[in-house]
Amino acid sequence: MTQLPAKNVVAGSVEFGATAQGAGSSELTTVYDRFKEFAFKIGELDGSDTPRIEALKKVMDNVGERSFQITYLVQSGHSC
Repeated sequence: MTQLPAKNVVAGSVEFGATAQGAGSSELTTVYDRFKEFAFKIGELDGSDTPRIEALKKVMDNVGERSFQITYLVQSGHSC
């Protein structure tokens, strides 16, 4: 078995729920305000604050912002 170097690992968990509604469609089952505040927990294995965690946080902060447009594009047959 190959072991990943710690420098290549970020720990994390998902803290929200959703239910599949059909092909390409899901419904958030967590209150949206709670979702935006607590959706993901991420961090370095040693608990330190690093530039890559800050960069990842900036990306993850955008999750959910474009869900309507993405759903529309998938349902209309366009690719993203």
